[in-house]
Parts: sequence; structure tokens; C-alpha cells
Amino acid sequence: MVKIFDDQNCLELNLLAIYLMLTSEEMALYGDKLKDLNRFSTLTKGIFHFYIIEKGETPYNKLPKEMIRNMRHYNVMARLVDSIHVIYCYGLDEIDLEEDKSSIIKQLQVFVEQVCKENIDHLDILSKRITSTSHAAVKYLRGKKIFTELFEAALRGEKPYNSKGKAVLQGDSHDRRDSLKIAKLAVGSKKNNWQSEKIRCEQEEPDNHPHITISVKYVKTGKEYKDSRPKKGLGVELNIDGNIVPVVFGSTDQTFLYIITLMTRSSDRWICRSDFLHIYDVPHENEGINDFQRRKSLNLWMKKMYQAMCFKKSFEEWCQVIKKNIHRIDDAVSKIKRTLWDALNKKYKDAYYYCILYNYRKYNFYDIRIYKDNISIDPKILKRIPGKSGEKVEDGEGYFIP
Repeated sequence: MVKIFDDQNCLELNLLAIYLMLTSEEMALYGDKLKDLNRFSTLTKGIFHFYIIEKGETPYNKLPKEMIRNMRHYNVMARLVDSIHVIYCYGLDEIDLEEDKSSIIKQLQVFVEQVCKENIDHLDILSKRITSTSHAAVKYLRGKKIFTELFEAALRGEKPYNSKGKAVLQGDSHDRRDSLKIAKLAVGSKKNNWQSEKIRCEQEEPDNHPHITISVKYVKTGKEYKDSRPKKGLGVELNIDGNIVPVVFGSTDQTFLYIITLMTRSSDRWICRSDFLHIYDVPHENEGINDFQRRKSLNLWMKKMYQAMCFKKSFEEWCQVIKKNIHRIDDAVSKIKRTLWDALNKKYKDAYYYCILYNYRKYNFYDIRIYKDNISIDPKILKRIPGKSGEKVEDGEGYFIP
């Protein structure tokens, strides 16, 4: 296996996805032979998933030069656990596709075992270092339930459980669908559709940095009542170089996540995916008192913000729904990007990179690339923020999110 370090952190691939990269000719020759690899538990170890993607002539030019060069002849790739200083790392190797299927499976078994061993080594190195970035990386991986025991069990051929019998991963280290799209774009597939362009604009900072301000307020939805009055909904108003773009998101999950991220940015707070999963939970045995106190304070603050937005469900009801299915937050992130892309891609594509919600990997919290001084909230909404948790809130404008 060849290891490539990427200090630009270009490819946020799923840590448990393995990509076979084939040319169009190889796809025609070997595609059928490789399509059912995920049926073999000796390969997947109960945690990995194999994807076959078409390799083109123009890999993503922001990748490390040695990776672009190696992609010409290596045909299997996996993202490894980050190196120190939160540097992405990828493993590449070459599989002889002309061999029979049993031989190919044996070759891939060796690759999978190497991935496990490298991940164990990286986790061990991170856990022993005392730098802030190493601690942040370890905390992030624990939040995603990426543990040494996971890969040690995989090497032993055991089920993906740790010694305490708790499930350590369900394969959601990152969204696999988005990861697959990023991988397809990175290896230079000839298919460059709108989705590839969207992902490119998420990954690359544009040459032009427009002046952007963003206001949380009730904005026109583009629909009308029977008496021709415009319908409004809680959303955001983007001002891009003097041009106004109203954006209304499609659900409580999306609206609250986007607005609360804006508000954390403007108030010097931060919010993580796990904060939604552990709302009102008792402290974890490995959780420090500072982390617990931060989360407790954040819960109370989030409740006040939620009440001020006048959603139909109570904050407690909404929290219970999210805790039962945390993937709703992941889905909300994806749909927020889609809504912003639809609103911006025709005239204001350069603004998309700055307006999207993304996961700030260094410290693992949600963020938006807008200066905090350029974020404002409608005074009518601010007035509805209760002075203390549990205070009854008037509905203000009378608009509710569906």
C-alpha cells in the first residue's frame, strides 16, 4: 500500500468506503466480475463497503501531485484515519484484475487488512500526542465512534463490537452518497454533471469573494394566498454585492440547523452533530466536566432560540424525534446545500462556498464562512427570545414552519 498525505484535506471520503477505480475499458471487461464484492464478509468485515467508479484522464487538480501520478496505475483507494495535525491520508494499491475472482478477493483482503492496521497505528499515535489538534482529532473520531477496537475486531474477523459489547459503528462516519460523488469527481470521470459542479463549488474557494451579508427574517416564499398576498416563511435573506436573494428551507430540521449555526457563529459558540444526539443526556463516563457543562448551557440556549422561532412542535418533542434518528441532521445538512445551490448557482455561484453549512473538521463543529459581523437577526425575532428557559413565547408574525 502507498500512503498519500494531503495537508489540503481535499477528499472528505467515508472512512469505511473502499473504491475500485477502473477505466471505461476495464469497466466493460471486469465490471460484472466485481459488482457483488459486498456479499463477502471476509472483505467487508461487517463495516466496509466497496464501490466501483470510472477513472478518467483528469483527476482533481487540487490533489497532491504524487496522488494524481499514482492514480494512473493504482486502482484501489481508501481514506485512512487522519494523520497528526488533522491531515487527511489516503491508501492506494494495485489489484490485478485479470486474475480470477477468488484471486482478486484475496488481493483485496490484504488491502483491507492493511487499511485496518494503518488506522490502528494512526489512532495509537493520535492518542499518545498532547497537542490540541491531536486531542481534537481523537474527540472527533470518538464522536463518530471510530475506535481502535473496531479495526482490531475486523482483523480478527469478529463482529464490529468492542469488548463491552457496544456497537461502535453503523457506517455513518460520513455520508456515503456524498462521499461517492466526491470520489467520482476526484478520479476524473468523464461524467461532469451538475452534481459534480455543486461538489466542486463546495470544495474550492472561488477566486472572487463577493461581499455577503445574511439576515434571519421572514422572507417571501414565492407563493401567494388566494387574495394575492405573498406568503412568507422563516428563512434568511442574502445580500450578495447589493443583490437580494431570499431563501426558505423546507423543514424545521433544516431551518433550525442553519439559523442556529449562524447564531452560534455570531455569538462565539459552537455546535456539533453529537450535541443533537445527546440533548439532555447524563454525562458520559469518558466525558469531562467542562464538556458536560458546555453542553448543558448549550441545551438551554438552543431551547430559547428554538422557542423564538415559533415552530409547531415544542423543543422537547423535536429533540426526542432527532435523538431517535440523528440521521435527520445529516439529511438536513445535505438538503440545506441543495436549497442554497438552487438559489445561487445561476447568478451567484461564487457565494455558494461561503453560504453553505459545513463541518469544520479541525474541531468538529458546524460552521458557515460568513463574517460574524455580517450576520443579523430581525429585531422582531430577537424580542421573542425568552429571558429564561420555559417562558411562554408569542407567535409574533404568525408564521409557522411546516
